[in-house]
Amino acid sequence: MKKLIIFAVTVFISLSLQAQNNDVIRLSKKLDNNTYLFIDNSNINWYTIEIKTDTLFHIENNTYFADNKPMQIISLGFDNKNPRGTMGNEKAEIFALQSHKKWEYDFQRKSSGKKLKSNEELFYNKSGKPFLIWWFENPKKWKGKERIIEIYLTNDSINIGEYEDAIELNITHQLYLNFSIHGNNLVSISIPVLENEKLQDEIERLKNIANSLNVYGGTIDLKILSERIENPNYILRDSLNLIEIEVPSWLNICTSPYATLFSASFPEKDNITNAVAIIWELKSNSDSFDDFKSKLNAKNIDANSLKILNKEKSKEQYFYTRNYGWFYCQNIFLEGEDVYLYINFTATTTTYTFNLERFYELVDKIKIK
Repeated sequence: MKKLIIFAVTVFISLSLQAQNNDVIRLSKKLDNNTYLFIDNSNINWYTIEIKTDTLFHIENNTYFADNKPMQIISLGFDNKNPRGTMGNEKAEIFALQSHKKWEYDFQRKSSGKKLKSNEELFYNKSGKPFLIWWFENPKKWKGKERIIEIYLTNDSINIGEYEDAIELNITHQLYLNFSIHGNNLVSISIPVLENEKLQDEIERLKNIANSLNVYGGTIDLKILSERIENPNYILRDSLNLIEIEVPSWLNICTSPYATLFSASFPEKDNITNAVAIIWELKSNSDSFDDFKSKLNAKNIDANSLKILNKEKSKEQYFYTRNYGWFYCQNIFLEGEDVYLYINFTATTTTYTFNLERFYELVDKIKIK
């Protein structure tokens, strides 16, 4: 048996443990020898991040073991009195990040009974999304209660025991990465900075995680995600092999409640995820192409917003808006030899142009029989 590490889990993590949800659905998948994909498929979370580590496993509650030390990942909802939360409002998004920092900092300060020296950095990832990275110094003379967790790694399993003494490595800082998703959910990732580590190196580690964030518009289809990891050139097919979609790398496949529906989302912008729905029907189940279209034509559209973009014998394309101009949409109807196909793209005023070319790229990759 090989001892892997001994570390102290201090009171710094206790506030976040209160945010544990009984409906949490989290898992991870190894991408290579030094990287794991962390998947949060809990309700209204639906995101993935990449964590550089050769070992990742769950310890307890919201705490994981990554890169030879604990990493805590929490998610909690917030209400800023706006029905759309921080969607499309960067100032509101940053304010939410700052508010959670203040909440966490105040708790840690009261718990330690000390004034904690802190600092922060507002970081924008490669997609332009804001993240708040902040930290505070561990009070050197603080004698707070600590739980010691000793982890052993064997060929077959990982054993965790709890002890009340002996600290192997001291913690110099507690470091946080805060970001929001879906307008009203906040995620906070925290790690300790150990005495044999440099603060700036750990900040860069969190920035790499921020750059890997991928937000889904709905529940992640875990089977398809796993298949895509094994085969990047993934082809999505229906059960009868009448529809074939060469899935672009940026498209996120979500679960579908129906056998004749594919559901997916586009890259997030401003806490908004655009969606695409692809519905098909055997021609033998419809009287005509017009009959199929009439069943799926848009309802409750804004007055005078409907525009014909293309109308051919086997393809029709429409643009319209809904909800007083908040939603910008397109419907495309296709007729094949054996199947009718309906494609719906739903975006918003601020994200329609951002994902429009991706939508057209996806449509070009669809083949029907």
